[in-house]
Amino acid sequence: MTEWCKKSVMLAECAENFNKQPYASEKVKTELIPKTERKRKDSDARTVQKIDNGIQAQKYVIEKGGIFWSRILEWSQTNRIFSPKESSLLRIAGQIPSKIPSEKQSLLLVTIEQKAIEDGFVI
Repeated sequence: MTEWCKKSVMLAECAENFNKQPYASEKVKTELIPKTERKRKDSDARTVQKIDNGIQAQKYVIEKGGIFWSRILEWSQTNRIFSPKESSLLRIAGQIPSKIPSEKQSLLLVTIEQKAIEDGFVI
């Protein structure tokens, strides 16, 4: 049936034949969703995933604690591997629990930590 649908020039005839098939139950018909709705659902899922990633990063940064981030900042000052923006984020994270980095900042801090480890920072 699917091969015939792919080759069929008349889409309406294909749909009509599909509806006549025994497997074309109501369950199958209701699970078929329009392409625009699928795209919207995919977009919504990506948005939710971004939010989840931000929350997880923020949780990770907070659990590491201010002392940890201050140590990376001290280490980086002798190695000069971070930009002023990255150093500023490390200063903010060094003030945990007084200051809490945002989700966006936390995502960047996780990247900064990876960069420090790659450049020789030992935890």
